[in-house]
Order: sequence, then structure tokens, then C-alpha cells
Amino acid sequence: MGRPSGTTSIAITGASALCSLGTDRRSVLASMLEGRTGFVAGDGLESQPEDNPLVGQAAELDPPVGSVPDRAERYLQRAILDALRDSGLGDSAPERTSLVLGTTLGGIRHLGDGMRKDCYTPYGRLNNGSVNMHTLQGTGLPIGGVSVSAACASGLTAIINGALLLQSGEADVVIAGGYDPISEFSLGGFMSLRLVAPERTMPFEAERVGMKVAEGYGIVVLERAEDARARNARPLGWLAGSGERSDAFHLTQPQPDGLGAARALQDALAPTDGAPPEWILAHATATPANDGAEYAAYRATLADRLPGIPVTALKSRLGHTLGAAGALELVLALTAQDSGLLATTAEGTTDREGFPDLNVLRGDPVEHAVDRIAVLSLGFGGADACLRVDRGESGAIVATCRDDSVVFTGFGALLPELGALRGIEAGREIKGMPGPVDARAFEGLDDPRATRRLAQISRLARAAGRLAIEDAGLDQLQCADSDALVGSFHGAAEYSLDYYRELIEGGIEMGNPLLFAESVPNIGSAQVSLALGVKGATMTVIGTRTAALEALHLARLRIQCGLAERVLVIGADEYIPTITEVMRHAELLGTPDGEEQQIGSGAIAFVVESERSARDREAEIHGRLTTTGIAWPRSGEVPARIRTGRKLLAEHVGSRRVRTTSSFGPIGRLEHVIASLRSSADQASCEMQSLAPLLSVANALHDELSTAIIASDFHGGSAVATVDPC
Repeated sequence: MGRPSGTTSIAITGASALCSLGTDRRSVLASMLEGRTGFVAGDGLESQPEDNPLVGQAAELDPPVGSVPDRAERYLQRAILDALRDSGLGDSAPERTSLVLGTTLGGIRHLGDGMRKDCYTPYGRLNNGSVNMHTLQGTGLPIGGVSVSAACASGLTAIINGALLLQSGEADVVIAGGYDPISEFSLGGFMSLRLVAPERTMPFEAERVGMKVAEGYGIVVLERAEDARARNARPLGWLAGSGERSDAFHLTQPQPDGLGAARALQDALAPTDGAPPEWILAHATATPANDGAEYAAYRATLADRLPGIPVTALKSRLGHTLGAAGALELVLALTAQDSGLLATTAEGTTDREGFPDLNVLRGDPVEHAVDRIAVLSLGFGGADACLRVDRGESGAIVATCRDDSVVFTGFGALLPELGALRGIEAGREIKGMPGPVDARAFEGLDDPRATRRLAQISRLARAAGRLAIEDAGLDQLQCADSDALVGSFHGAAEYSLDYYRELIEGGIEMGNPLLFAESVPNIGSAQVSLALGVKGATMTVIGTRTAALEALHLARLRIQCGLAERVLVIGADEYIPTITEVMRHAELLGTPDGEEQQIGSGAIAFVVESERSARDREAEIHGRLTTTGIAWPRSGEVPARIRTGRKLLAEHVGSRRVRTTSSFGPIGRLEHVIASLRSSADQASCEMQSLAPLLSVANALHDELSTAIIASDFHGGSAVATVDPC
């Protein structure tokens, strides 16, 4: 898998927008320039509250390509294909095309559908692997991609991680961005938190009380400069800087001094020596706490330059599009930049006492040429992301990767029957066991008062992360300077079911704020940040059996491309009987010796870091993460899945032995064929969900031989990692 030769910058060559103000980026801009807002009665919601607040709902679409089951897939497909056409690539893309998509809801509407019908079939469409497959099947594109969640910072986070695939040479074209459909799940949750404005939304105004919930889809096409030039593409903009930080402060409230957001903004401006942007697209949810913290971040970073920088709060016109927000706002900013007219915040009066030097654009469109744009997004769990995009290539991110090795320095796990594990023991083989983790395994690892109301996945990820950090010998400052990536197939399944059940039975006004806050897809990484003081980038890779190995892949790229020195990688999945029932209904469980496969749960955590960093702090090195890779076929048919998996494995295996991650069922049979009988499996009758690949990685570190791990997902993707023990 070749890396780009020399250095190169990264261009945005195509983009699309779909939201409450239009179904393409130019019509959305035209609506904003006309002074319109996009709030309507939400007939696209699955249920209606008695006192129905207006929402940002997109118009209906023409019939899509192929057969897609619901709103998220239908609108996402349109946005992806529009972005490809806008880039000049047409309806297809090169072989080495990858997708990185950010979301907070994914296929959540299917969960409500399944509950109302008392049928497990819609439940199986909930996971992001299914959403991607149904979105992309029949388009000619790969039928999957990495799905990341950093709450409302998901869209920008996806674009930043998509750029890594180009920097490292993993892909030649990357389709990235964010999406979220309109849903009772999010509206009920934000209503329960009292964050929904009853009338208009008023960012940076004295009387602001909340936001409008909305749907949106914002997609960009990324390419390396030489590839864009080779086909005479006209870039819309160039990636010039990025920042990802975590507050490590509170699950649903931003850090009042805006320090995490300020660091993200500073990081985004750093490649150009802190040169200020010429236009800021603010997160601006119009909640008192958020707008205040965001302003503090601008003051801390830009100081006396702030009054001269125009600021637009697009959520005042579009609503809060959740995981799509940053990506959608970036696309619309690029479209406005190209027109020479800056879109403005909806009518209102800026609070001059609270924001005395904030230059919020209001009223008629502003004719103003800008070359440097900054987009800021803030999310639940303190996830902050900022992206700077320039009109010209001169300030663009340079795609360079370090040759420094990535090494394992910490290991921790909580597993059924085995309990809490800390550190690597030579020759020890860890077996996955069915059922939940015993409550006694958590003793001494976390504060019971702080965790008694947390979701299972939160408790598991926090405890395993603590074990790995202790094994790695990280102090508080080193931990704070780390990134944290969690991978999970099902996320907070138990709390999501409980929350949604109450919503359906009691009405949309009866949402439980505790259950909603703990149900967000990035809850694992958010709680790890809060518990362990991680203040680097935090996100959760979601929705596939290979999610944790995908997280490990992104961690390696982040280290080798210079975005991080150290990453805490955790795989975590809960145990609830409903998961077994859904997987049994979908015929995803095998029957070894006539006995049905059981589901295991738990968490497995690694600290991975650059070898230079490990040597500098004299850490014990458990092994090397030599390579990683992920791939999806362009069809869900078994032969296509086998070919894709075999090609991926051939690129990595060399003379290494091969471990598969399952012995039975459809996944076990598929991995057995992909590995061509050259393998040993790590589980017998237990399906360990996203933990299975990390279990194989842990066992490979116990080996004396170099090992390649091949893992498959139920929706068609494959992931690989090669491990060299020390």
C-alpha cells in the first residue's frame, strides 16, 4: 500500500449539502442569501409532540438509486452521489476510494420502527455498517466505510480523519462528511435537557434559550493535489489546518472557559503561524452555556484580532444538524466564498454586554472576499473540532508521514469469567467467554458513586482504559496529552433501548435526560475522557464488528502522520439479551456441535504510541503494530467479500502466521476462506463482537512469532493488523 511520494497538499474537489433550506449546496446558499430560515412542522418525525416545536426538515427526494430502507440512507446516498458529480468524478470513483462518515444518530430510526412493530428485522438495520451498506449498494462505490462519532463534532472529525487516509497513501479519493436524519430520538432528548428553543433560535443574543433540532447531510470529496491536477479538477478549497481536543469537563456542558475549543482552534491555525481566519463559521447553538464558552475560546485564541473577523452562526437558519453540523457548514461556507457573498446570521441583536467584540454578521448578505475560513464544532462529552480551509494551496496541509514505529506500551481488559487483566504475560492465551462481566471485576478501578448511573459501555471503557494506562505507566500530563479512540459494534445498547421505550410509551415529551445523554454513540470515548483526563482528540468508531480494529487503524495513522504521539484504543461492547435475539433472528450466530453461539461482552484497551515517545519515557514495549488496513467490497455478495479480504490480507501478511477472530458461524466460515486455511482462531463458541479483533491482537502480543490478524464484519468489510512481539 503505497504512500504518496514527496509531499502533497489536500484539496476539496467536490461537495454537497442537503438540509432544511434545499437539496443541493447552491440552492441552500441562495435561500440563505434571501434571508430565509428552514423551520417547519416536522411531519418527517416518527411521532409528534403535543406542543410541536418547529424543526429543520429537508424536503422529500426523488426515488434513489437501488432500494434503501429509510430516510438516513436515502438522503445520504443523494448527498454522496451529488458530491462525486460535483468533483467531476461522475457517478463512480477510483478503485482506491474510501469513506469516512460522522454521525450521532446513524440508523436510529430503525430502532423505533422495530419497537413499534415488535419485530427484530428493523433492529438489524440500526448499526452504521448496515446504514452504509444500504446507502451504497448499487452505486458502484465501496459498500462501507469508517463511521466515527464525536457527537456534534462528528462531521469535521470525519473530514480530518479522512485526510489521514490520503496523507498515509491508504486511499486516492476520500468521501467524507457528516449526516443525521430528523428523528424523535434526538428531539425528545434535547427537549428533556431543555435545550430546544420554543420559538426562534438566537445565537449570541441576550435572550437565547436553545436550538432548533434539524437534519442535514454535508459531504466533501478529498484528493491529493497531484491527483486533482492530473484530471484538471478545480478545488473548492484546501485543507490548511485542523484541531481536535476534548474538554474532559462534563458530559453535556462545555467547559466554561472554552479551553478545549481554544486549543482546537489554535491547532487549526498553527500550520500558518497562527494567522487568523478571515471568516468564522461558529458552532453557536444559542444555548447560554455553549455560546459563552465558544466566545471565551475565540477571545483566548484571537484576542484583539477578534473584532475584525466576521462570524456567522448558520444554525440560526438551518437548525442544529447534529453530526452533520460542521461538515454541512463547511460546504456552505465554501459555496458562499466562491460566490463572493457571505451568508449572515438570522435577524437578531448581538448581546454587546456578553459579547462586546464579536463581529456577528446579521442582515443582508455581505459582499466580502475571504481566503481563509475556520469552522468550529463542539459536542457532547467535550469533543471539540476545528478545520481551517484556504482558497489557495499555499497554506495547505502537507501530507507527510513519519517512519517512526508504532508500539504497544499498555494493555488492560475486563472480560467475562477472567475479570480485570492488566499487562501482557508471555504465553498467556486469552479466551472470549459468553455473558456479562462480573460486577466484582470493577472493584478498585473506578468511583462507584460516579459510575452507578452510567451505561455498561461507559463503565467498561473507563475501567479497561485505566488498566491500560496504569500498565503503560502514564502520568497525568501524559494521559492528558493522549488521544482516545473507542470502537464499538452496538454502543450503549441497553440505555438506548430503555430511553426509546419510554419515549414511545409515554410520548416524545417524556424523554429521560439521563438515558439520552448516556445513549449518544460517542459515550465510550466521552466517559474515558472524563474519567481519565484525556484532553486530546476523542471519538468512537461505531457500527461494525471491526470497529475496534478500525479505531486501531486510525490510531496508527494519527501517530505516523503526526496528529498524535500516543493513543488509547479501546474496544467495548455490552451484554444484553436483545443483542443475542437480534443476531439470532438475522442468522448471524453459528451452531458449533449443535449448540448456538453465545455473545460475549467486555472491554479491551491498548496504549499505542510512537517508538520515539516510548523510548524517551523509558516505557516497556510489548510489541509493534507494524501495519493495519481496512477495505470494503463494492458488492455484498460473498465472492466479492472474499476477494476484498484476500487482497487486503495479501498486502500485509508476508511470512507471518494468520489469526482469524471467529471459528463458527458466517463470520468464522468467511474468515477461514479468506485466510486460505493458514490460520488459527481465538474463540470457540463465543462471538465477541468488536472485541474479537482486539482479543486476537492481545493474543498475538503473547506469541513469539509475527502475526497477521484478519477480521470480518457482518456487512462486508474486512480489517487487518500485523503485530510483531518484542
